[in-house]
Amino acid sequence: MSTTAESKKAEVPIGNLVDDDKSAISFAEDLLAASMQHVSTKGGIEWKEIAKVEKVPIEVTVANVTGHRGPLQDPSNSNPLVRASIPLYGISVEEMYKFLISKEGYMFIDPDADPDDFGRALMGPYEWKERSEGSNISVEYSSLKMPCPLSNRDYVVLNAFDKTSRSFLSASCYSPSVSKTASPYDEAPQSSAGCCSGPVRVAFYGAYSVGEAEAAQSSEEECCVLKVVQYVDINGWTMSSLNKHANVFWFKTFIKRAQERYPSKKENQE
Repeated sequence: MSTTAESKKAEVPIGNLVDDDKSAISFAEDLLAASMQHVSTKGGIEWKEIAKVEKVPIEVTVANVTGHRGPLQDPSNSNPLVRASIPLYGISVEEMYKFLISKEGYMFIDPDADPDDFGRALMGPYEWKERSEGSNISVEYSSLKMPCPLSNRDYVVLNAFDKTSRSFLSASCYSPSVSKTASPYDEAPQSSAGCCSGPVRVAFYGAYSVGEAEAAQSSEEECCVLKVVQYVDINGWTMSSLNKHANVFWFKTFIKRAQERYPSKKENQE
């Protein structure tokens, strides 16, 4: 558990209005600042360990949803922010970042996603000139098929790729000029969340940052660490507890999938 004498809540920017390059860059800057607090062990946020998978702790904290328009389906902010730091072996920091922002990396994060949604820009891409060359921002659409009786879900998110911090940042945004579908930031009509109808718009925040592993200096293996933070509100007529369950379940399966793909040869030999 990470604690401080005066811990603060984790601010999660969701739902900012994005209608041009300036507002896109502004929202990306908010996401970057928030993500740096979320992945840090010195961010002043109190985290509680709730599970451990393959020796990797999964931690949660209270999420203080900010942004221009937060999800109304969770006014008490009962959905937690979840994080984990996953050591990966046999791959460098640069190689992992390149993989993370590729189509293959997109499917690695979410195998249930539609691969055709990758790079489907509704707005942009815009060059993120304030960061390193190759950093860019776009507003994109993606969808997720759900088992009946749950309605399918979809997302309109701002995706930002920051080469400086080697981070992929993604968060729901409000872009009425490119999507007229009912937003999670408005009260959705009951008909949009009925049995196998929809889709229902998800409120989402995710930060995926690649860095040097602490063991890299002493290890004979090439390694890096993937720090992941997520908040999700699947909206519709679902119990709020389902949000936490779905998010934590994703972390448990993702940690196993990541370490199976990038295992430590040393541990396998022991």
